[in-house]
Amino acid sequence: MSGIDMKKMQKGYDSQQRGGDFLTIQQGNTSMYVHPPCRKKDEWEPTEGVNYVPVVVHYGVGKDNAMTVCIDDENNPIVKHPFVEKLLRKRGIRLGGGCPVCKAIEDGALSDDEMDRSRAQTRYLWGVTPMEHKSKPSGSWDKVTPKPSVIFVGKSIYDGIMEIFFDNGDITDPKSAIFANIHRVGKGKNDTKYKVVAHAPTIKKPRKLGPKLRAMIEKAMAEGGDCDLFKIVANLIRNASDVEALMAGVKIDESDDIGDDIDDEEEEAEEEAEEEAEEDEEEEAEEDEEEEEEELDDDLGDDLDEDEETEEDEEAEEGEEEENGVDDDLDQLDEELKSIADGKKTKKKAKGKKAKKSKKSK
Repeated sequence: MSGIDMKKMQKGYDSQQRGGDFLTIQQGNTSMYVHPPCRKKDEWEPTEGVNYVPVVVHYGVGKDNAMTVCIDDENNPIVKHPFVEKLLRKRGIRLGGGCPVCKAIEDGALSDDEMDRSRAQTRYLWGVTPMEHKSKPSGSWDKVTPKPSVIFVGKSIYDGIMEIFFDNGDITDPKSAIFANIHRVGKGKNDTKYKVVAHAPTIKKPRKLGPKLRAMIEKAMAEGGDCDLFKIVANLIRNASDVEALMAGVKIDESDDIGDDIDDEEEEAEEEAEEEAEEDEEEEAEEDEEEEEEELDDDLGDDLDEDEETEEDEEAEEGEEEENGVDDDLDQLDEELKSIADGKKTKKKAKGKKAKKSKKSK
């Protein structure tokens, strides 16, 4: 009778403990209910009261360009979470010797290209349930079969979901939920882009989830469920020897090859978004310079216009003064002529009176 192969038993157990595949976001618009925190008794300060789990990973590791979780507890604190440590112990994994990938980068043991591909990046685990989908912006929303799922995403989608929380408060209330609308454009790594906004119909009228759906989501989020984010983190982690083997190009059993589940299209999209943001900043800087030059030209033009207006006003004032002077001279001449005329009239009257007196005397 053959003995028990404990290593094979362990691998079989590990493969069964993995959560379901990560949800692939479809092209078009997908509205999703975002789950609340998956474990009610989480008292670890970094994740207490938070409904997502940040995970630091390395992409492009080894000749297969695999993904592996960073196992340095300083760079990736989630590996120290009590829930995660408990699950790792069940798998026989004990960490504490640092991360082989981080060490190789620090020691300069990798090529520049390998270092660039393998740099540490933060990804985020969220529990979500897709609710509706539409392929075209002008189309109508079609209901989908709601299945509690997990997305493993980068900063662009993380930022978008967080903004919905900041704008609307707790959107996870199953009695008054506001959905996240994730819009995806493109198919491949080089042309895929994501945008996240609040689902407009649920802003106007928040959605109340039915009792069956709520029970399904709670079951998935419970300890050991498909949406138990801490279980998923623990099952993504490799021990140091497996990471070293991965770096050396040694083939690892498919049950441990977790990198295939990661949708790295968003990573490419984020890099493109960063480049576009830099280009936008440069364009804005150029536009600002042009605006400043235009404002300077306008100011100079205004100054010249003011100078011209001032000269015109002075000339007008001088002209008015000259006209006033001529008018004064004419007025004075009129008065003199009037005075002479009045004098002549007075003399004429006097002569007339004198003539009348002389006639009377005769």
